[in-house]
Amino acid sequence: MCKNYSQFCSCDEVSFDITKLVFVPYHSGSGNTSKGQKSKFCVSDNEQLILFATMARNKWYMYHEESKKILSFGIYVNNNKINKVGTVDKQGDKGDVCIIEYSSDMNNGIWHGYPSSGKGETIPNSILEEWKKKGYINNKQFARLNEAKGLYL
Repeated sequence: MCKNYSQFCSCDEVSFDITKLVFVPYHSGSGNTSKGQKSKFCVSDNEQLILFATMARNKWYMYHEESKKILSFGIYVNNNKINKVGTVDKQGDKGDVCIIEYSSDMNNGIWHGYPSSGKGETIPNSILEEWKKKGYINNKQFARLNEAKGLYL
């Protein structure tokens, strides 16, 4: 695993072993939200694997000092347009979303992904710049995400 403890982890030692991606039932369309988990995927497990691989290939991740976890962000794009990956339904954060947030602890490399609006999240500027450069998001969407206000479809 990555031993580079800078805020933005760019080393090549991060393990993105696709077999370590865990599909959590309460994030699936029919999952139970009794644990307070309020985000649901609307894409298949296979699509989630492709999105995870895309995130890893593009190095859309950072090391989070406080939690000692690697946080990664993906965006669901098809035909150069952002698409719905799921929904969030929390107080002050509700709607259809196109962002996937992944986290992994530094000890065992198990990954967990869930739909996210990006609200309240620090998505690295370098990732947002790349999404904007590729045409995935526009200037207004960039500003909302950069200010951690969230992106809804």
